[in-house]
Amino acid sequence: MMNNFFQGQRIDVFKRPYRVYTGAFCGKPQIDEGGKIILPSSALDELARLNIVYPMLFKISNSKKKKATHCGVLEFSAEEGRAYIPFWMQEYLQLSPGSLVNVESVALPKGTFVKIRPQQKAFIEISDPKAVLEKQLRNFSCLSRGDTIIIAYNNKQFFIDIVAVASASGDCEAVSIVETDVKVEFERPADMPPSPVNPITPSADELFKVNNNIIKQPTTTNITPTPTNVPPPKEEPKEPPKFVGVGRRLDGKGGSSSSNNTPTSTTPTKTTTPTTSTPTAASGASGTNLNTSGLVLGRKRKTYGEEEKKPGQPGASTATTTATATTDKKDESKFKAFAGQGRSLK
Repeated sequence: MMNNFFQGQRIDVFKRPYRVYTGAFCGKPQIDEGGKIILPSSALDELARLNIVYPMLFKISNSKKKKATHCGVLEFSAEEGRAYIPFWMQEYLQLSPGSLVNVESVALPKGTFVKIRPQQKAFIEISDPKAVLEKQLRNFSCLSRGDTIIIAYNNKQFFIDIVAVASASGDCEAVSIVETDVKVEFERPADMPPSPVNPITPSADELFKVNNNIIKQPTTTNITPTPTNVPPPKEEPKEPPKFVGVGRRLDGKGGSSSSNNTPTSTTPTKTTTPTTSTPTAASGASGTNLNTSGLVLGRKRKTYGEEEKKPGQPGASTATTTATATTDKKDESKFKAFAGQGRSLK
């Protein structure tokens, strides 16, 4: 018996050697699904007289291989000098049936964090791996860093690696998971290939610059180079203006000439219906005017857009007489018929 201290209190240490076997040797293979062992009844009598920490936790070590793990106790029903351990524990400690190990009582801190890594990808593909893991961990009293435990579900066995454990004070070798809240973190399964490393996603500004460079680059596809020595195309000669002569009146009076010498439009003009107003005596033959669209005799010229006044309306005959008299005076001043001197043949 040895003495030790835990959280400032002195505790006793139980340490005994046992020969170990798996649960199949005692007809209790269910212990393979947890992390608890079966000890002889003599161990219970000795533990009851010692000052130890509950729940009872033990450290099992293989001194030859220098490997160790931690476990709880399921019951005290083994034969004297024997201890029954789970199969996964025997494999981890590299033991064979009947090998000699040291069983020592320990006090472990309560765990707050556990990181695990499934060895099979199929474990994370089940409907609710977190609920399955929580249910199976009830068969464990403690977890040790580096252990590989077995979890049975749906007639399958899944191997789970304990990557790291921690308590409130930080990382440690082993922790107790009895009556405590533990945060569990999953790592990528061991048989799952690593995902390809994605390239760094360019920012929005970099994408904008790339797009601008692509747009600004000149495109050379299907472009024929233009020769620099080719003369510019010749301009077509313009047609000379038509109908630029001077008009003459039939009555011998002065005619209208084309002041701007622009060609006359060949678009057909609208024929104006003669008015019913009676020409005055003052106008006579000189009351006839030449319209720009053609020759009209015996009536007053009507300008396009001007409303024609009917007889009987005020100002109709007066305006016609005044306009005719003014036109006659202008025509007489410009041209006089038969104004030459006569010569006699005698």
